[in-house]
Amino acid sequence: MPEVYLLTSNKGIENRIKCVFADLLPHMDISVLDIFDFPGKIDFKNEINIFVIETGCRGVDYSVMSTHLKSFSNEQGISILAIVDSGAAEKDEHIQNADILLEADAVLEYPFDEEQIIAHLEYLAKISELRAMNQNLGAQLNFRVSRLAGLEKQLRHTNWLLQALNRCGEVIIKANNEQDMLNDICEILSSGLGSCMVLVGYAEMDSQSSVKIVAVSGEKSEIADKLDLSWGEGPYAQEPTGTAIRTGRTVFIQNPANDPSTHPWADTLKAHDVKYILALPIAHAGVGFGALTIYGGNKTKFSSNDLEYMERVAQNIGYGVWFLRHRHKRKLVEKELQKTNELFTLAMEATEDALWDWNVSTGKTYFSPRWYTMLGYEPNELPMTYGTFAKIVHPDDLDGVQDKLKSIMENGQNFSIEFRARTKDNQDRWILARGKMVARDTQGKPQRIVGTHIDITHRKKMEQELGEAINKAETANKAKDRFLEAMSHELRTPLNGIMSILQTMTEAELNPSEKEYIQMALDSSRQLLVSINKILELSSLQKGMQCIHSRPFSTVDEMTKITDFFMPMAKNKNLYLDLDVSRDLPSTCVGDISIIRQILWNFLDNAIKFTEKGGVVLKVSRDEDSKSSLREQFMPLCFEVIDTGIGIPEELRDDIFEPFAVREDAQQKRQSGYGVGLSVCKQLADTIGAKVGFDSKHGQGCRFYLAVTLERPQEDVYPQEAVHDDTREANNKQIMVVEDEKINLMLIERMLVKKGYKVVTAADGEQALEVMEHNPSISLILMDIMVPRYDGYELARMIRDDKFAGLKDVPIIAVTALADSESRQKCFDSGMNAYLSKPIDNQELMGMVRKYVDVW
Repeated sequence: MPEVYLLTSNKGIENRIKCVFADLLPHMDISVLDIFDFPGKIDFKNEINIFVIETGCRGVDYSVMSTHLKSFSNEQGISILAIVDSGAAEKDEHIQNADILLEADAVLEYPFDEEQIIAHLEYLAKISELRAMNQNLGAQLNFRVSRLAGLEKQLRHTNWLLQALNRCGEVIIKANNEQDMLNDICEILSSGLGSCMVLVGYAEMDSQSSVKIVAVSGEKSEIADKLDLSWGEGPYAQEPTGTAIRTGRTVFIQNPANDPSTHPWADTLKAHDVKYILALPIAHAGVGFGALTIYGGNKTKFSSNDLEYMERVAQNIGYGVWFLRHRHKRKLVEKELQKTNELFTLAMEATEDALWDWNVSTGKTYFSPRWYTMLGYEPNELPMTYGTFAKIVHPDDLDGVQDKLKSIMENGQNFSIEFRARTKDNQDRWILARGKMVARDTQGKPQRIVGTHIDITHRKKMEQELGEAINKAETANKAKDRFLEAMSHELRTPLNGIMSILQTMTEAELNPSEKEYIQMALDSSRQLLVSINKILELSSLQKGMQCIHSRPFSTVDEMTKITDFFMPMAKNKNLYLDLDVSRDLPSTCVGDISIIRQILWNFLDNAIKFTEKGGVVLKVSRDEDSKSSLREQFMPLCFEVIDTGIGIPEELRDDIFEPFAVREDAQQKRQSGYGVGLSVCKQLADTIGAKVGFDSKHGQGCRFYLAVTLERPQEDVYPQEAVHDDTREANNKQIMVVEDEKINLMLIERMLVKKGYKVVTAADGEQALEVMEHNPSISLILMDIMVPRYDGYELARMIRDDKFAGLKDVPIIAVTALADSESRQKCFDSGMNAYLSKPIDNQELMGMVRKYVDVW
């Protein structure tokens, strides 16, 4: 049934029509619209519609209303009934022309009777129905025409794609060059699709995961110059080409200038009127390496079949690239093989190596011409048999060679044998035979062995000469060691006397000038001692003879001894020398204090030497860089020597711990030194698993540090040294001094007697034996090592072997000029308890004496 729409401002007309519909047309729907707000919002529910319009409304533009009604008629079946108020029409020309403007299908004067309105509505319903049918037929016809045109266009497009696929296949099959193939394919696609540009991009394995454009074609191929493509994960990798490479899937986007993935190139794409981008991955055997991308200049819809065809083009490109590269590699291999064959042929003719090929089952053996000439024969002068080989082997080597060959044949391994061979003129030449088993029979027995002979006579001669040179070098090195050992003893022994006398004189009452001279002499002696220690320690380290002797020690006491030793040197240069030991450190540590002391000596010696103003600080604290705790068994400590000196130039810092790395500037020339101290420090630190290093700014001083992990003592292994009054009695304790140098013996004896001890002396080993036979009450032995007749090592071993009654466990302190670590270790191995190297510091000696005498 038709839908009726009433537009009137006359309530009489509205009520009259509503009554008709209610009484006579209940099956028809009527809607009253606001004639002054037409068209407003009309929701058409039916294809057949009738507009009943009053033409007598002032203020209504019927021409505009007519336009709206015509627009509705394009989609709906519409007819128009104009209601004319006969009384008003006679008075108003505007009203008289309204039906004309509306192009009404029928006009009905008001008032009207029921039959008139019903007749008009039935007539208009048929008109509306015919118009609706006509519109449907027209729409169907247009749809079919449009669809046929689309199918025709799609057919032409598909036909072209198939032709392009075929042409691309021909290009791939006939291609001889990868670049030409890609260029031709891009040209075929760009010309056939009418595309702005077609390109092929390869994935680069660089840090930016960039895409390299290797081929491009099209009227607007300059677009490629402005593209910066990537197949990674960044913003430049979201566009179709990079996405296709990364994901291995086809990517198609319309209106790329407005697409977020191509935002970086939006202006370029818009300027060149690119309508779509189609990117197809290029791969072979499941491995993607590039993409074929089409930049279209017209709106094109690709069907699933179209995309399948284009993907097949990309697949064929992948196969074509693989085929061309594979063929290229094959040609290269063939060319290299040909070259190798040529080289092998030339090598066979020119090599100094002899070739042989032994058929084990028959004994027949091929010998190359060089095999004969190596032994002084003409080629083929000897039979090509295994017997010929056995004949040329030196009789003394033949059994060994045959045993080796037998073992090789059983194990089937490659082999190398050296033996002497007899030449034609009965001379001996050394031969290196190398071989490989290349064939066995079905039972696993050797069938064929091939190999080479190399004349190594010259090498053997060189090895012999090298061995003799090594022996000479070792002999010279031993002589050097003996010389250093002797020089150590010969230098330290008189130096001990000099320093002991000077230390004794400092305790005497002298005038200031005399004290100054004595102090200067003592400082010079100490500096000489430091230099001797450095050289001897470096020699010991180079021999790898440094040993570790861990024992408990007092951190404060040991650091105080070190600063006391260097205090005169600092005062002589008007420098302060401070000691800063952190209070939270344990009072006692376990470690090799002799090595730590040697490293700190070198640090302090350099610090004072290269500091002209200010001073030096020796600081001991916890190593903050270590993860160990001071409450655990292991204690990480950091020993630092900080000075205000000249610093270290940039060019010397890399080599500062190398031997003999000394400066050549004016400041260095004012100082003494051989450049071995810091090298010794580095090697000593390595010995105990410690670390040395430095911080420095040229002209602003240095900070050298030793980071070492020490142990916390579990119990007091050594007795703690108490504070002693030098004037107290020594309780008549008896000390034996074994020393062959009269001055040293005299000085030590006087020192001990002055402290209240009884002293017995021995100038050589025999006297020492006699003294110990008659003095079982000896409380301590000060033992020189290099004494005549029986040396200190032998005497110590006799004592520990209980050769003398009551003295098996007596403390023995080595007092020797042998300062190297090897000699120190021999002292402990022979049974001595402690070690003092000459020259001896008087205070250190007395401290060591009290330490052992008090507990004996």
